[in-house]
Amino acid sequence: MLYYAGALRAMGDVDAGSTAMDFLPAERERGITIASAATSFPWRSTRLTLIDTPGHVDFTVELPLFRTPMGAVYAVPAEEVRNSEDDALAGVVDLVWGRILVWDPADTTGSTFAATPLLTADGGGWVEGADGDVLAVAAPARDALLAALADTDDGLCEAYLADADHGPGGVAGGPPALGAAGIDGGTVTVALRAAVLARSAIPVLVGSSLRNVGVQPLLDAVVDYLPSPSSGGATDASSPSSRVPVALTGAAPLVALAFKVTHHPHRGRLVHVRIFGGAIPRRGAPLRNSRTGAAEAPTALLRIRADVLDELPAAGGKGRSLQVTAVARSVDLVLLMLDATKSDVQGQLMEQELALVGIRINQSPPNVCYKPKKNGGVSFNATLPLTHLNAKLCIAILRDRSVHSADLLVREDVTVDQFLDVVEGNRQYLKRLYVYNHESVSLEELDRLAWQSNTVVVSCESTLNFDALINHIWTTLTRCRVFTKKRGAAPDFGDPLVLREGARVEDACHTI
Repeated sequence: MLYYAGALRAMGDVDAGSTAMDFLPAERERGITIASAATSFPWRSTRLTLIDTPGHVDFTVELPLFRTPMGAVYAVPAEEVRNSEDDALAGVVDLVWGRILVWDPADTTGSTFAATPLLTADGGGWVEGADGDVLAVAAPARDALLAALADTDDGLCEAYLADADHGPGGVAGGPPALGAAGIDGGTVTVALRAAVLARSAIPVLVGSSLRNVGVQPLLDAVVDYLPSPSSGGATDASSPSSRVPVALTGAAPLVALAFKVTHHPHRGRLVHVRIFGGAIPRRGAPLRNSRTGAAEAPTALLRIRADVLDELPAAGGKGRSLQVTAVARSVDLVLLMLDATKSDVQGQLMEQELALVGIRINQSPPNVCYKPKKNGGVSFNATLPLTHLNAKLCIAILRDRSVHSADLLVREDVTVDQFLDVVEGNRQYLKRLYVYNHESVSLEELDRLAWQSNTVVVSCESTLNFDALINHIWTTLTRCRVFTKKRGAAPDFGDPLVLREGARVEDACHTI
């Protein structure tokens, strides 16, 4: 599907472990789906979101995912119509549009196929000279399809009954007529979609995943028959005290289901959301948790492509947090440039976004010694009373991460989050300075900002207080300057060595 939609340059293979949706090492090794994966791609001017779920009974933990999609595609083996190697499946007959689809055997990707019409353009008869053997099977099958849809659609029923002659017709001496003259593929598609939405019909398609036959008609059927968010409808939004019906439209208030929470090694906690109605207005906008009643603000909006995360732009298309956080992981000091006319929540949201990717601002590494080992179990010791942790909780956290043997020595009353940072081992602890640009604020507000800790107020337009900013940077970084001199010459005060706090003579030699 992804290859035909242009989302992939090369087609993957399950047996070779090269598919995009099965990206876990165990999945590629065994050729099965263990964890669900999602991606999105365009097809016929419609964006489809594909959720690939495990099919084995042992992976029922993924069952809550079935609350999220609008429709499902269930693949089953067709034992009774399975072809032998000598009679491989080369094509299918489309009963809706009355045509034969034959794939090019020379194209192993299944990208090219030829469509031979069986039905006239108005749906009123068979094409003269059509394959009689195919018509002998296709004509009664299409007539049965129209008869079944006539029971669910009044308009199609009238057109079907208008044709009094259901005997031989269309082709001289050939198969029976279509059941109703003038019932073309478009009319059947509308009726079939209505039947699917009413859950009174289930379309069945035939194809071969091994030979890449029948995938394009399947994508067409998803667009034509399965429901979409634009189909409307309503759902119930629950709150701690009541349930309120909400229309499923873009203009409705935001209604979304947080159906899965995962941990990403770089982005931190990811909450997978299915939006039923409305829209998230912007990154950082507060959202109310209907179960707890608490307000939560997402720091980034991401679109998932299997194991790839694409950040969606913020309001106005100015979201660049991925680039910002990537640079922040390689620095010693973070300068957060803020607008003095905005509230203090602006800086808090920036720090939350950095925290989600493992960057701890103005914090020291927890004083915890953690050493994994091969065997011997978990050894836990603490040098002071702990109010947030205990041995049982720490062992449970380690086992959840498949660590069954380790030495733990806690020298600080750390929280659970701080202990998790130690176990993950990929956190960075950086210093931060708030830099406020003041252009149109009162003196009282300017004085309040200037007295905040780790804060400097400057004026970019008037180039004021930049000397104080530079001095504050040096003080915060705790850098030292080492001036060198040649023997018998005066010291060179123009090009010092800049070393970190606690540097040794050896560090100075390496710098040179």
